[in-house]
Amino acid sequence: MNHFFLALDPAAFRDAGSFEDEMDELIDTMHETPAADPQTPVLVPGDLEAAEALRRDIEGVPISRALDDKLRMICERSGACYVLGLRDDKDAS
Repeated sequence: MNHFFLALDPAAFRDAGSFEDEMDELIDTMHETPAADPQTPVLVPGDLEAAEALRRDIEGVPISRALDDKLRMICERSGACYVLGLRDDKDAS
């Protein structure tokens, strides 16, 4: 099995910023495309990751109950203040 990777700087072939502008336009076109399944929108690479990053910025990064317990124990042993915690309204998996 062989692989070949080539990285090119678009600025070497076109005006600076024009590639990015065209990519933004292509992404907008993809997002505006009617989905085959109306319940599943058309996505481009990075959409799911961006949505998850936003959700975690708001809600925090989920941790398991076991990890929460271990962190509490480590803080207790070391005298450190425990500043994390599971929300009362959510049960971590």
